[in-house]
Amino acid sequence: MNCRARGRICELTEESKADVLRVQEIWSGCRKEFGGRGKWLFGDFSAADAMYAPVVIRFKGYGIRCDERCSLYMESVLEHPALEEWMRHAQVESEIIEEFEVGEEPA
Repeated sequence: MNCRARGRICELTEESKADVLRVQEIWSGCRKEFGGRGKWLFGDFSAADAMYAPVVIRFKGYGIRCDERCSLYMESVLEHPALEEWMRHAQVESEIIEEFEVGEEPA
C-alpha cells in the first residue's frame, strides 16, 4: 500500500479485474442494504470500514473507476479524520521502497 501514490499506471490482469469487481459488489450491496442508516458500509463506522481503508487508498492510487455508490463510499473513507491524519503523515514519509513502486506516475 502506498498512501502517496496517485495516477499509477498498471494493466490489470483478469484476476485483478475480478477482484476489483467483487470489492465493488460488496461495497455496493452493503450500501444498498444499510445506506439508510449512515454513510458507511453498515450505516455506522465499523471495523469493516477500517479494513477496507487500504483498499480505498489503492483504488484511488491506481485510478480504479467506480460507480456513484462506491465512489461516495470511497469519499467517506478518505474524509475520515483518522485516515486524513494517516495520509498527512504519509505525505512527509521519506522512505521509498523501489520494488513496491508499481506503475508509473504521469510526467
